[in-house]
Amino acid sequence: KAAAAPYHCQPATTRDACLQVLGRIKASGQCSLNCMPAHLEPFGSELSGISLAAEPGEAFYLPLVSAGAGDEGRCDREWVLQQLKPVLEDERIKKYGHNIKHEIIRLRRCGIELRGIISDSMVASYLLNPGKHSHSLEEIALEWLDHKMIAYKEIAGSGKKELAFDQIGAEPVVNYACERCRLSLEAARLLLPKLTADGFDQLFYQMELPLVEVLATMEMNGVRIDAGLLRQRGKEFEEFLNNATHIIYQAAGEEFNINSPQQLGRILFEKLRLPGAKKTKTGYATDVDVLTSLSHIHPLPAEVLKYRSISKLKSTYVDALLGLISPDTGRVHTSYNQTVTATGRLSSSNPNLQNIPIRTAEGRKIRDAFIAEKGRQILSADYSQIELRILAHLSGDPLLVESFKRGEDIHRRTAAEIFGLMPDLVTEGMRREAKVINFGIIYGMSSFGLARELGITPKAAGAFIENYFRTYQGVKTYIDGELTEAKE
Repeated sequence: KAAAAPYHCQPATTRDACLQVLGRIKASGQCSLNCMPAHLEPFGSELSGISLAAEPGEAFYLPLVSAGAGDEGRCDREWVLQQLKPVLEDERIKKYGHNIKHEIIRLRRCGIELRGIISDSMVASYLLNPGKHSHSLEEIALEWLDHKMIAYKEIAGSGKKELAFDQIGAEPVVNYACERCRLSLEAARLLLPKLTADGFDQLFYQMELPLVEVLATMEMNGVRIDAGLLRQRGKEFEEFLNNATHIIYQAAGEEFNINSPQQLGRILFEKLRLPGAKKTKTGYATDVDVLTSLSHIHPLPAEVLKYRSISKLKSTYVDALLGLISPDTGRVHTSYNQTVTATGRLSSSNPNLQNIPIRTAEGRKIRDAFIAEKGRQILSADYSQIELRILAHLSGDPLLVESFKRGEDIHRRTAAEIFGLMPDLVTEGMRREAKVINFGIIYGMSSFGLARELGITPKAAGAFIENYFRTYQGVKTYIDGELTEAKE
């Protein structure tokens, strides 16, 4: 940990001041940058200014105002961008930033291709501690520089009173933008040597930093959605919900708010007197498990489950996706998050495109709205049972290794071994159960967990697990050895 260096920040509002800032950057051969959009979204928002720092001790803010905003000596938007372009596109000048993907997108929309990226403090922090909850610049400044930054809500407010950047006074914006800019440079001074010391150089420079630019391009390209088809699905779901509402009211013998757990609990357990009532702080439990168990006794819980399922599809996917289609491109521009999951895989947000339903027919109807451009196709690719291949490699189990070497369907092979059948006699249902067991075993699923997953008794699930370990003894030996080593 090191203290943040003292610094001064100032706006560069004249052409002479702007040229002096760019001259300092050229002389130092490096700069950190922070683009300030008129609104927080990286896509579809005009740039209102950019802060630059060649050294940690000073930072400058270049406001991007329209032409005619002042006298001849003042900067205007097009002139500033014209001067910035050769500097920001020069690969020889090293560029530093925090979540620099947003800078790539915002500048690209202004016709500038950011080159020479050498650091992203958010990605560096993530590689050093992937299990950490947040890799914001505020968190990094506190942890590494013992410095509390200006919070966004301090200058913009929050909630209904929140202002856009272009609505905030000049001085708070300058201070906020310059602080972020110079701290990303200071953070790099501490984080990059630590990456080298921990052996992450190759991962950071050859994989993660190039990936930032790939993700920026993916986000700008967006995903094409058939809005007409999606609206049609919305109408179909609305019609289903109306019909389901009438059926539920008839089964209940009265009208009530189906979305209210309290009112539903009263109907189920006080009016209909169904068994298994569980009291909570707010009333009766009416979660999926409760309704599923009651569905065998009375038609109302089953109808409520269908209603909830379709209602969620409509609100979470149909309505939300339609609201997120960009009016400029006709596409959805999700954010691909590089520094969220502890395991290293990407996540997607606003909207989450990794969570579009596929298991039900209704869910697949939503997937149908994701389309390719004319003359192109959407390709889906996946590793073939990658976790099980890794398990075979780590455990060295001869049966598992041999199965992969022969190119066998590992789930069918497991089903054949567990159920004592020839592979040709294994049904799709048996294969599905074996798949749950195969992946469940890797992640330490108990007999109770497996029983819930397969809808069988814990005793039967325990027998499945025993059969699995009898078949793949190398896997059992490996897991036991890992547990022993962890305890030691």
